[in-house]
Amino acid sequence: MDHETDYVHMSLYPPTTTITFYEYEDGKDGDPPVKYLKERLRAVMKANPWLASRLVVYEGKLSMAFPKDLGEIEEGLDSYF
Repeated sequence: MDHETDYVHMSLYPPTTTITFYEYEDGKDGDPPVKYLKERLRAVMKANPWLASRLVVYEGKLSMAFPKDLGEIEEGLDSYF
């Protein structure tokens, strides 16, 4: 929507950021949480590829573009863990 790409929306509103810390003791707590988190993230991204979108300029307008297939998402997924 045009109003979402104006100066106010793109520059003044802070981004949403969240972080969760997990504690894991190898051999005591079962599977590492990283394995579970990667599987869940893949499922969420597959269901809603817009979450992997990037801001791009397309035909002179600021737009959001997302990967055509999950393979492009998979390539960069490990960089987050």
